[in-house]
Amino acid sequence: MSTLARRIAGLRPEVVSITKAAVDAIAPPIPHTAYAVENEGLYAAFGDDVTELAHKLLAAGIQTREGERNHERIANGI
Repeated sequence: MSTLARRIAGLRPEVVSITKAAVDAIAPPIPHTAYAVENEGLYAAFGDDVTELAHKLLAAGIQTREGERNHERIANGI
């Protein structure tokens, strides 16, 4: 199992459930419903520790084109 798969498997069940709901809510071409589900669910489920980690990952460039290509390297370095 990859590091990313282990990381996903280690998430709290409610985070996985909310993420699945957000993905299921996406209806091209305008995914406004998905954003609402994400905002209402995921942000409420995340604590300060998750928010801090997200800020570190974003600062490390994880959502850049290059960061997407090197996701595991960046995530493992935080």
